[in-house]
Amino acid sequence: MRRLLLLILLIAVHACDRPARDAGAASAAAGVDSLAARPPAAYERRMLFLAGPETRPVVALFDFATLHGGAGLRRAARAWVGRRDGWDSIFVATWDSEPVRVPWLLVPHRAFRLLVGDDGEIEALVYRGDPELRLVPAPHFASWSRGRGAQLLLRSAQLVQNGTSTPGVVLDVQLGRELPRAWAADRVAASGPADGTPSADGALAPPTAPPDPDSATYDEVYVTDGEELHVVVTSAPATGDLLWIVAGPEERIVEGLRLEAGAARGGRTGATWRIAAPDAALQGELRAVGSPLEVAAGDGVTPAPIALFVVRGWVELRGVRRPVYGLLRRGQG
Repeated sequence: MRRLLLLILLIAVHACDRPARDAGAASAAAGVDSLAARPPAAYERRMLFLAGPETRPVVALFDFATLHGGAGLRRAARAWVGRRDGWDSIFVATWDSEPVRVPWLLVPHRAFRLLVGDDGEIEALVYRGDPELRLVPAPHFASWSRGRGAQLLLRSAQLVQNGTSTPGVVLDVQLGRELPRAWAADRVAASGPADGTPSADGALAPPTAPPDPDSATYDEVYVTDGEELHVVVTSAPATGDLLWIVAGPEERIVEGLRLEAGAARGGRTGATWRIAAPDAALQGELRAVGSPLEVAAGDGVTPAPIALFVVRGWVELRGVRRPVYGLLRRGQG
């Protein structure tokens, strides 16, 4: 009799649990459908590290991009470190993943790892390769944002290479924007296999994707005097033309300002740029130093070509001229 009662109870529990399981499965399927129904979007995050001032500053770029195409995500991650006569490609990878609710967050992949704090802030970007490379950003000491589509952060940071730690500053750029549906689908389809294999020159292997009809080439520059002056100029679509000045406790934003490209002297490495912001009592001149990093091939996620220059020069703020150094990125967005 006891066995019969136990069997009846088990059948009843299973019958009651079945709708819950079915509802859970339906809810999960609906969640996936809702993620796929989101409009296509592109997300970028890059950390530009600077330390110096030496004749050739210590520089590095960690560059990440995510393309949300509806059915899934295509991600790209890459990093370069500047050396005296050029650039070293540290890692380059592209891969596909399932759609998630927060596609703009960075995720680990193979030898690339993340250390994330309880508050969700990145505590370290780590490449566990040979040689190992680690970027350790601190909480930001200055920030600017425009809605949910653009955020610029300045952070103190440590770059660790071969056990040697170099203190410096990071410009943390986070951008996002919606894309036309037809274009996003074509871009994912044209991006080719996502094996993350670098080519001989460090560019990504997949073929170039169709160009974004709304993309345009723009300059993004970050320079500093190595002490308290930080100047950012960008014309990224998500930010608009923008000058951001951080001078100790003072911050200033000037909109509608672009870098003025000067005449190149001695080829690409002799390129010059001018900053002129009379309303902010600021002007300056920058010149390219050494060979730029040039990425000619697309990866189906980030537009190409991209060029990254180490720059040196001067900035004059309210009549006080200071030598500066930094990085200038010329690309599309």
